[in-house]
Amino acid sequence: MTAKTIKAPFFIPALRAGVMLAMAGSVSTAMAADLSFDWGADYRASAFYIQSDSLDSGGRYDSDNDNGLAHLIRVRGTVKDVESGASLHASVELAGDRWSGDYRHYDTTAPRSYNRGSRSDNVRLDQAYVQLPLGDATARIGRMAANFNNCFLVCDDRRDRALVMLPTDYATLISVYDRRADTDSFFNQDNGDLLAFGGVAKPFGWTAELIYIHWFNNFTGDFGDPAAEGAPDPFVLQDLDLFSGRLAGSLGGVADLTVGGTWTANGKADLADDGRFFIGQSWSGYLRVGKRYGDLSLDAQYVTTRDGGLISPGFDTYASIINSNPDATNSPNSLYRMGGAYGIRELDEDLLIGRIGYQLTPKLDLALAVGQLSVGTQAGDDDSMVYDLHAGYQVTDRVRLWSRLGWLQANDQGSLTSNSLVGSLPSNSFADDDLLTASLNLSVEF
Repeated sequence: MTAKTIKAPFFIPALRAGVMLAMAGSVSTAMAADLSFDWGADYRASAFYIQSDSLDSGGRYDSDNDNGLAHLIRVRGTVKDVESGASLHASVELAGDRWSGDYRHYDTTAPRSYNRGSRSDNVRLDQAYVQLPLGDATARIGRMAANFNNCFLVCDDRRDRALVMLPTDYATLISVYDRRADTDSFFNQDNGDLLAFGGVAKPFGWTAELIYIHWFNNFTGDFGDPAAEGAPDPFVLQDLDLFSGRLAGSLGGVADLTVGGTWTANGKADLADDGRFFIGQSWSGYLRVGKRYGDLSLDAQYVTTRDGGLISPGFDTYASIINSNPDATNSPNSLYRMGGAYGIRELDEDLLIGRIGYQLTPKLDLALAVGQLSVGTQAGDDDSMVYDLHAGYQVTDRVRLWSRLGWLQANDQGSLTSNSLVGSLPSNSFADDDLLTASLNLSVEF
């Protein structure tokens, strides 16, 4: 007798598929139960205006002012394994500049002028690193933000980094390996890499931190003309030893004090080798004192560089027009950089500034800063008054509006420094006229 093939009822395959999906779902749920997730996003818009007759070079299309609207959008997320403590932290930058126009530059062979240096159509990795517990220590590996010394040494920078932190009874010790320019295979002689060792402690209720950094000497060509060696431009810091630290605490409840500085020795810079750069030592420092009395706050600060000492562009000088420009979150107001000369002999800068702030309402705060910037070079010395007005309004817990207005008097010895929002400047000199900057900003955090 021929055996008959009996077909299963039509619902049997569907039932089998349902069981498999249910099993997969239960496994997925079990796995998800061991993971925790955290997601968020940040948005910022900045409308700005800058003006100075010094910026008008007299050409047919030149102007003494500029205005723009910039956007910054970042989406971030964290995934953590509850059992092991290992976690992944990542953020993506969807925009961070001024809009380049309707031409989207999809054709990679199109003239570069159409793109105008904008990142408007680029999605960029902002941060991505794993954090791993190693006994009492914690390791982080990946691309991450770099901050140290109250933003005096480095502020909101991004680096490919391997970091180990070890808390002890007396201090938290850190060791770091950084790479700053890991590109151009077989042709890149300099990764801009460094080793760093330091620590943070809390002696007698104060905060003390110190770090030692050695920048490697990766470039051996002619600094006056790197192209002559057939090599790309080296990283600006070479064969450099650096110490940076700060001490902060309360003076018996009368005032809060912070003192910090950075000292560099040896080293070479990607500048003309005429005997003026990184010869001997250079240093920079700051002293802050302040106190809050109810809704009123009073602060004073002295910032200095000697022989081209180093200061991060993101350091808060109380004036939006001087530094106050974090590396990864630029401010359009910032057009003068203290501490950006990289060791020029006899270039000294001094800023003495005071600030008064007042919380007018629970949501509205005001601040006024007045100071004097002094710049000394081999050619001479000059002083400039600086003024800054801040007004902020906390719309909700997540939404904030604020404006900054800055004024810097003309200076025969100082030079302006651009940023990624304003773009290149027609002139770096502001000897002929005062500089005015203004911005209106919106931030939303989720």
